[in-house]
Amino acid sequence: MQRNKGRYLPDFAYNKAVILEAQGRKKEAAPLLIEAYFGFIAMRRRRKAAQVLKLAEKLGIKLETYGVENLPADIPEAVFEYGKPIPGKSIGDLIYGLRTDANMKQGELCKGVCSVSVLSRIERDAIQGKVYYLEAFMQRLGRDIDKYFDTFLGRDEFAGKQLRDKVRTLTVNHRYEEAKHHLKELKKHKDYQKGVNLQFIAMEEADIHAGLIGYDEAHMSLLKKAWAITKDDLDTFDEYDIAKTRLTNYEIVILNQKANNMCENEQGSKGIRIYESLLENMEQYYVDESERIRMYMTVLYNYSNELESLGRYAETLESAIKGEGLCIKHFNLRQMPGFMADRACALYEMGEKEKSLPYLVVAYYVSALLNRVGNQRAIHNYIKERFNIDLD
Repeated sequence: MQRNKGRYLPDFAYNKAVILEAQGRKKEAAPLLIEAYFGFIAMRRRRKAAQVLKLAEKLGIKLETYGVENLPADIPEAVFEYGKPIPGKSIGDLIYGLRTDANMKQGELCKGVCSVSVLSRIERDAIQGKVYYLEAFMQRLGRDIDKYFDTFLGRDEFAGKQLRDKVRTLTVNHRYEEAKHHLKELKKHKDYQKGVNLQFIAMEEADIHAGLIGYDEAHMSLLKKAWAITKDDLDTFDEYDIAKTRLTNYEIVILNQKANNMCENEQGSKGIRIYESLLENMEQYYVDESERIRMYMTVLYNYSNELESLGRYAETLESAIKGEGLCIKHFNLRQMPGFMADRACALYEMGEKEKSLPYLVVAYYVSALLNRVGNQRAIHNYIKERFNIDLD
């Protein structure tokens, strides 16, 4: 499908939301309103964006706008021409404004991505900003780049992004050999040979290695290689540095895996501190809900799991209940069984066996509903071995 300069996508989303609202399907209309709102804002169609907010108010839906309604409205028409990314004055202003609002120095924002002079020239609009620069900046500012810059992708950059997303999808779905094949193609792409995009490739190599071989020393070496692209030595970067550092999403993933490895190698207390620092960091810095919540829930689940293995059951119960609430709020059922199993185990160990059993059963059947047979069988075996209950 041709991208059509992105001009008709917000209209389509808004009109579909109107139809769904007329049919009484409010829950299905909500995500479309978010898509329509940010699309209209990006295209400077503020009157249409106001219509979206009006419909959302009618439906009782609170749209988090993240302040984009206050962004400069003078983006040149040329930036919307497909295949010709020409970031106008407002792009440099946007980066500068977000950075100063976050009280960040230029050196902190661009470390490992580009030189201070390059960032300065981007902010002054003396040069165009490469998309992989802008993505790294936006990640460190806790923003979702797609809500701001997708319109500005050129033809080659858009093709690279599509290939990147395909690699990520294949890896997540454990199709590692296919992911390896497409990753080779992505490495040839000129925008994926340095900076944060090169970090993405290094991390995908680490994930594929873990899937095919395991979380061994070679896997950790690959993570250190990815980390070194934007930061100093991973071994010297500890939980005390996390709280005071703006991190990209990739860096959060690496630190989460570092904590996982520590927990697996009987360094649970240090791993716990890294999890806690990461959660605090994301709560403090990440303002885009979609960006923050994805990794937040993963780190929270790992944190809950490790608390349980260390026998800290009251804390396990607290974090598991929090995770369940987030799963429900954000319609993320994939992590629900894990949180429920942790909750059940904590209750059982605290002498509340009768209260724990319903959560085990729900965890089991939620896994079945998600059609994740491997996970379902693991939970089944866990229930049978630990509680002597056979759900078959």
